[in-house]
Amino acid sequence: MVRPPTIEPTPGSSPSAGRLAPPGYTSRLSRGGFNLAEAVAGLKARLRPDQPGRVLAVPLRSQLDGTVYAEANCGPASLAMVLEAYGLNLPTQELRALANRLQSTSGPDVGVWPEVLAQIASRYGLQVFGLDRQWTPADIRAAIGRNEPVVTVVKYRDLPTNAESIATTEHYVVIIGYQGDRFFYNDPAFSDEAGFGRPITEAELRRAWAGTARPGSAFAFRPGPGMQPIPELFPAAAPPTPEPTPEPAGPVQGPLPVPTEPESRPVSAATKVPPDAGGTNSWPGYLLAAQLGILYGAGVFWLGRKLSRRNR
Repeated sequence: MVRPPTIEPTPGSSPSAGRLAPPGYTSRLSRGGFNLAEAVAGLKARLRPDQPGRVLAVPLRSQLDGTVYAEANCGPASLAMVLEAYGLNLPTQELRALANRLQSTSGPDVGVWPEVLAQIASRYGLQVFGLDRQWTPADIRAAIGRNEPVVTVVKYRDLPTNAESIATTEHYVVIIGYQGDRFFYNDPAFSDEAGFGRPITEAELRRAWAGTARPGSAFAFRPGPGMQPIPELFPAAAPPTPEPTPEPAGPVQGPLPVPTEPESRPVSAATKVPPDAGGTNSWPGYLLAAQLGILYGAGVFWLGRKLSRRNR
């Protein structure tokens, strides 16, 4: 069970049961005004384009809702984030009231047991798994890979940047993604965009687990019948590269290719007949010229013999 811390008295004040800080303390996390666009942009800027990963579209819900349960409401607020990601927008106060009935508690300083959060999630149609085993970082990556957010219990002051916190309690956060050796989680202790998609390395997560009563305590959520899976916030898969298509035929640029003649026996010059200007072969003209040549030769021969006889 996630319990509130024991606060040591500070000079000039008395301990106050059910509070994470002495009276008069103003939390730096109590600033209002959550800007989703800024939160998403900030998370995207922290991603490394050269590493694979996945981030689910799980909104931030603050536990600082102004009720008497605000300081111990990290469990209901974390569950509210998951329910809203699956399309069920329920007030944190409603979830807290149901948790109080199920575990028979009413004190503002009492947290909510993981088993009770799982029971509430089941009542609203979600499937919960992994509650009774010790989780590893690899288990979380596998769940995120199936688009299933993970709620886990950590030591609040062992989270990154919380080393100087006076809170010694265990704390619920929602792990919404990973990239490389880093995870990204929503922290309900924030009421502004600083609580969205906070980075934590695998080593830091193990350290935050080690300080809890049950290290590695976590559970994940699957959509029930009729529910849609949680989409990715930044789809990692790029659109497929289209296959190159041949360009349409057109004017050929540059020198023309030299055609290759098919192999054949060389044709002698005597048998090559060039076409005439009209595109047909002039066989009749060649025959007539040959006949005239023969007659001319015979005439020359006859005339030569006659002249030679006269000269004798």
